[in-house]
Order: sequence, then structure tokens, then C-alpha cells
Amino acid sequence: MQFIRGNEIIRCTSPTLECSIAGKNISDTDLSGRPHLVYSDMNIVFEFVFQQKDRFGKEIMEECKIAIRNEGFGSRALDPLEGFGYAIRMTEEKKPPHLVSMTQAISNEKKNLKHISYKEDRNHIAFLSNQEFSNGAISLFYEGTKELLSRHFPDGCYILPSSVHEVMLLSKPHYLYRLNEVKYLPQDINGGRNITQGEVLSDRVLEYHARERIISYAGEMTEIKMKRPKKWEKVQWADPR
Repeated sequence: MQFIRGNEIIRCTSPTLECSIAGKNISDTDLSGRPHLVYSDMNIVFEFVFQQKDRFGKEIMEECKIAIRNEGFGSRALDPLEGFGYAIRMTEEKKPPHLVSMTQAISNEKKNLKHISYKEDRNHIAFLSNQEFSNGAISLFYEGTKELLSRHFPDGCYILPSSVHEVMLLSKPHYLYRLNEVKYLPQDINGGRNITQGEVLSDRVLEYHARERIISYAGEMTEIKMKRPKKWEKVQWADPR
């Protein structure tokens, strides 16, 4: 596949429809022109993702993305909820979920973590992302993530949306008595110097209930649902492959 950018012909792999979570500071203006979904106070957006090729047809590893906008990409109308089901499967297929403990993440400085198997540490804190730890917070919504969380956190866990790249998980039995403190942790994390404003995700703490396999706000039992925004338009879309 190829397209023209200015006077340059860009060769690339066939794009796939994927999704990610936008940073908290994305403006209403940016969102108004894009089909998206709302989950709690987070916005899930759609992108065409591909890898550029060199002039010999060899893939360049750097990933390229094109934001999907309401102008349309074909002849079939796309409901954001319908598109999410397809996009999340494609995203999980290309970038499967990956779980590491806080100790593993710190000791490896979040580098070369893809080959590390999760091993619980004394802090009972883990990070959930993809293997690259890049825009991996979306892995929270993968089909296989609930199975992963139930296996490693059989009594449930608290979910701190720490950045667009990952979410932090706290074992519920070890932090239940400190829930009031836990609820303020996202604000402390988001106000720190190690995260840029574009990577801030949310100030709300969520809770995974392993037995029911649902996610709610911390301390509650009502499942949070993925919703269309109050104002949304159908876009014209077709599978580009």
C-alpha cells in the first residue's frame, strides 16, 4: 500500500483499525471531530495504524498512526460501539496484555519487559500494559485481561489509571483498609514530575471484582459501561485491508 505526502510517495503495510485511550487534557474541539467512546472520565479514540516501508519494501519498525475523523473512510456507517469491538480485538492481537510487578518494572527501568513473567512482590503492586509499555492503558479493555486479572488477583484489585501507557494494580486484600488513601493516589501521580500532561489519564480509582468480573468505581459495585459521547455522528468507514 502507498499514499502521497507532499511530493513524497510513502510505502507502508496495510493499516489496521486500532484504539487507544486519549490523554485527559485532550480538548473537546479535538474530540468533536473524531468518533470516540467514553469510559468513566476517559476517552477511547480510533486510529489507523501501519508501519512505513523503505524504498526496498522492507518494514521500518516505527509505528505510524492516522487519527480517524468524521469525514469518513468508505461506504459503511460505523457506530463507535460497533467499531470498538473490532478495533479492540485488532489492538489485542497486535499488542497483547502484559503484567509485571512494580519491583520488576523498577529493576528493569521498564525496558526489555516483554520476556518477563509476572511475579508478585511484597508491595502487591503491578503494572498492566502491552509488551512495549507504550499507549498500553487500553489493554485494560482487552477480552483476555479479565482472565489475566482474575488469575493473578483472585480477590480483586484496585486500578489506578496512572498514564496512557499503563495502569497500576493494587491487590485488594492488602490495600482495602487504606482505600481512602488509595483514592487520592492518582492525583499524586498526575501531579508528579515524571509524567507529562499529555500522558495523564484519570483522577478516578477503579476496582476490579474478580468473582463478578466487572469493573466499578472503587468502593462501589455498579459496573462502569462503555458509552457513546452525548453528541456523536456516524462515520463512513470500511476495513482498509
